[in-house]
Amino acid sequence: MAKKNKNLTTFNNHYGIVLLILVVISLITLFLPVVEYVAKMGDTTNSIVGWRATFSYVSTSDSVSITYATFSFFNMLAYLLPVAGLILSLLFRDSKNILLNLASFACFALSAVLFFFIVQNVAYTEDAGASLITFYTQSLGYGAILGGIANIISAIICAIKVGFILMDR
Repeated sequence: MAKKNKNLTTFNNHYGIVLLILVVISLITLFLPVVEYVAKMGDTTNSIVGWRATFSYVSTSDSVSITYATFSFFNMLAYLLPVAGLILSLLFRDSKNILLNLASFACFALSAVLFFFIVQNVAYTEDAGASLITFYTQSLGYGAILGGIANIISAIICAIKVGFILMDR
């Protein structure tokens, strides 16, 4: 009869709720500033929240609408991959299949990388992109940093689970 690893059993009982909390944190960043613009002359600071950086950002004033950003597939992946990793982790929580757990790890790790590249992945329109680069300096907002860190921690948790599975063999 195979001896059951007590550490893996204890870890399986608690890691799902931790991953759920971390995925919720990374989804909350849809509503936090992920890209910040600082004027090269003066102290003007603007920001774009994750929702607008991913799907679209249209500014309207005095019946004139200007489209700054359009749909960005990679930014959408940054928000969908943690959900996919969570689903894989929770559906196969008791599974000792290393490939499924590595796939969950890969989802979180790739999402963390994409969060830190949100500034480069925003799809600007031609006119808005030229004026933003000329007059503003772009940087990561605190929402992108928070989402990236949450996904790094999630990836580490998945890597620890893979380690427990390998020790159990």
